Amino acid sequence: MYKLKEIRKSMGYTQLYMAKKLNISESYYSQLENGNRRMPLSIALKIAKVLNKSFEDIFLP
Repeated sequence: MYKLKEIRKSMGYTQLYMAKKLNISESYYSQLENGNRRMPLSIALKIAKVLNKSFEDIFLP
C-alpha cells in the first residue's frame, strides 16, 4: 500500500516488528500494508512515527 512496504523493507523492518511497535497483530498489519483493510488515520500516523518519516512521504504519491 502506497510506499509503505518499500520504505519498511529499505529500513530492514519486518511486518512482525511493525506490528509489535503498533501493538496490533502481524496479520492485521499485513492486511493494512497490502491494502486489504482500510487503514485508520491513527495507525497511519503511528506508522509514520515508527518509520521516522512524514505521513506525506509514505501515503501520498
